[in-house]
This record gives sequence, C-alpha cells and structure tokens, in this order.
Amino acid sequence: MVFNNINPKKTHELSELIQRCGKIDKDILDYLEEANILNHYYIEARYPIDAPMVYPFEDAKQAIESVESIIKFIADKIIKN
Repeated sequence: MVFNNINPKKTHELSELIQRCGKIDKDILDYLEEANILNHYYIEARYPIDAPMVYPFEDAKQAIESVESIIKFIADKIIKN
C-alpha cells in the first residue's frame, strides 16, 4: 500500500492488510490463507497466557514458509515496478 502511496490504517491483522492490498493487486489475495495462519502466532505472542507457547516443528516451519512467500511476492512486485 505504501509503495502505491496509500497510508494503511494501523492494524496487526495480516489478513485485513492482505484484503486491503487486494484492492490494488488481486494476486495478493492468494496469500490470504498464509496471513490467517500468521495471525494466530501474532495474537499468542502479543497476548500470552500463563504458560509460554510451544509450537511443533512443522507448525513453525509452515509459519516461516508463509512469511517467506508473502515477502517474496511483495518484493517481486516492487522490483518489477
């Protein structure tokens, strides 16, 4: 959004940001599921319960892959422009 001179409303909800960006470039909507996965981790990290969260290796791996795919998509779009 910033790359397109649009100031985004402040939010920590990645899926909401993806939906807003989808108004500029519909291709980013392909990453909505990844954003939903990542929202789960943000909420638990930001608002922890009594015990620290422990994630299985595969879940952590999926989260990292989701982040990497979203970053790659955005970086590729910026480089092309």
